[in-house]
Amino acid sequence: MKRHQYRALIDSINADDERRSLENFRFMTEHKIKTSVGPTLWDELKRHLKEYCEATSGKFDFDSPSLDEVLIATKRDRLSLVYNPHVPCVFFEMAAGKRQLDFRVNQQGTPLQFTHNNIPHLPQEMATLLLMKMRK
Repeated sequence: MKRHQYRALIDSINADDERRSLENFRFMTEHKIKTSVGPTLWDELKRHLKEYCEATSGKFDFDSPSLDEVLIATKRDRLSLVYNPHVPCVFFEMAAGKRQLDFRVNQQGTPLQFTHNNIPHLPQEMATLLLMKMRK
């Protein structure tokens, strides 16, 4: 290899290292935002779910046995949601199967939103979507 070929190889390696460092920094920054704002978003989702359930006059039974868990039941279905602050995300299960709601850092407006099927949702939208998916 000639000297200019070594230089090009070194520059390429340095550029790759810089890209990896920036990606790691972005990931860690987003994780900090998710772990600090995630509990607030989870509380908002629980509040909206409870309000919607109470407004249905008994069609949906709401229970929150712990701070990180919500259970909602209808005559034909059951929705279980569990917030995991370490990931952070919300795991949920209903007759249709098991899934998870992830958090997405958003640069416009709200700093954090739920995502389901890679589509961002505010807590009240997510609550409506989850209850609509349940069999009544």
